[in-house]
Amino acid sequence: PPPTSGWTPKVITCSSVTRNGIPDVWEMVREHENLMKGNGHFQQKRNRQQQHRLHETINETLKDHFYAHPVITKKIREVEQLLAEQKMTSFQAANLLINTYFKLIDQENPGTL
Repeated sequence: PPPTSGWTPKVITCSSVTRNGIPDVWEMVREHENLMKGNGHFQQKRNRQQQHRLHETINETLKDHFYAHPVITKKIREVEQLLAEQKMTSFQAANLLINTYFKLIDQENPGTL
């Protein structure tokens, strides 16, 4: 099926050694760019990339903050021992750690949420 972008891939040959076909490749790149910008696909893709970067940044920041918290670092070791002793499931352990983290954050920053 044709791609949603409207671009049909083309095959051409070129050589960086002899420089044969380089202008043709560049022309094809420009055609692709003009089509993508002209039909809005370029901006749509850029918007999706920006949203993806937003969510990735949030995820990484939260994960880093979570694992760097000294209380959580200590609690993780305790919970891992409980897992090893089969006194807790991984789901229970994760919930305990996450709930502990949110309580700590709420105590450290009262009234912010």
